[in-house]
Amino acid sequence: MAAMTGGNASFPEAFDEAFQGLDADNGHVLIPESGDARETKALAERQTLRLAECLIGEAPSGCRRITAVFALTLRSAASHVRYAHDSSSTEATASPDALRLARELRRTTARLPRGPWWRVTLTIDVDAAVHPYVDDGVDADFDYCRRPVPDEHLFAPEPS
Repeated sequence: MAAMTGGNASFPEAFDEAFQGLDADNGHVLIPESGDARETKALAERQTLRLAECLIGEAPSGCRRITAVFALTLRSAASHVRYAHDSSSTEATASPDALRLARELRRTTARLPRGPWWRVTLTIDVDAAVHPYVDDGVDADFDYCRRPVPDEHLFAPEPS
């Protein structure tokens, strides 16, 4: 699991940390980063921001914070989006556009040494995430199945 933002790291620095070539938690040394991997990470960063912009665009009026979770496989998808207001919240499944963008992001990141993530959680501070500086309010946490998976994110085995 690696968070794209956190602490004092900028969005690009934290995004880099999420896709390092060394997975110290598992003790695996992955393939050193190539020029292609750098380009892929830059594309994934742009896709993450587009997904955040999509979610912001779909948010109800007065929304201050968005938390969106996407669990994806090649054939299955589960999503949960919480739009928080000052004193309440609204919950929904992700729109088809948001799911499409999440799938594109997963396909792109699958080309990186760590491979595809199991789940991604985007946390967006709507007030801080104002285009063109959307990255200031976006945190993305890529889960490579290092945490327990909730029942609603478990899928039946897929035929090979």
